[in-house]
Amino acid sequence: MSPAKPNVHRIKKIAINKSDEVAFVVEKLIDSEAQEIVLNIPRFSKLADSLSNFHLIAREAKLLGKKIVIESVDDKVLEYLAKNHTRADFE
Repeated sequence: MSPAKPNVHRIKKIAINKSDEVAFVVEKLIDSEAQEIVLNIPRFSKLADSLSNFHLIAREAKLLGKKIVIESVDDKVLEYLAKNHTRADFE
């Protein structure tokens, strides 16, 4: 029996740039080995332009079996999350 690999990539924080498109964010989720990902979304991010961006991120994370935590100071992002997502989608 080979020794188990330490899970050094269990949690990863990804800083999103204001101009990052949702497809880029989803690529980052796919490429990450972490099971829990903290997305740091800045104020005035393009992601906040549409609620569907957050639905897409939540759907992809679920398909990948990953937990997403959102950090943001953007009122629009926080409002979307408060009104439209449960803890099952995002923490």
